[in-house]
Amino acid sequence: MVITLNNGVKKRIDELGRIVIPKEIRKAFNIRNFDELEISIDNDKIIIKKILKLYKYKEKFYNFMNILSNSLTMLIIEDFKIIASNDSVYVEGDTVIEDVFNDKTINKDLVYGKKSLGLMYYEPIIVESNLLGYMVLISNKELENSNIIKNIKQSIIDFLV
Repeated sequence: MVITLNNGVKKRIDELGRIVIPKEIRKAFNIRNFDELEISIDNDKIIIKKILKLYKYKEKFYNFMNILSNSLTMLIIEDFKIIASNDSVYVEGDTVIEDVFNDKTINKDLVYGKKSLGLMYYEPIIVESNLLGYMVLISNKELENSNIIKNIKQSIIDFLV
């Protein structure tokens, strides 16, 4: 994405080392107050990159999960920790074993040592080429050949963007 600013806007660093990111850039990258930014160096360039995290959307996930049927358990995973669930068996902060996501087997009956009530499906949540985490669905019926997984995942991505 190329953003052209009016005649190469120049900004000064203030006495505390701060610089204002121009409004056009903040708007183009959807940077809001209190968003986290990663600052790195690449040779002679300073790179500022927006950090996308799922945790800040935790309340939205809970609201979203309330509309799901009782037969469908949903977990949102960030850094292999559960940040939201609509089932009290899966507690926020519990760690999900990384091997679950490295194994490409879709149907599982164990999640981090706790028995699930059905089949497990997981999908990566990717926004702007960043892997933010995973959506895990546990269902007592076959979902693999339905559009349910795709629709739920798209709904999550839509409200993240």
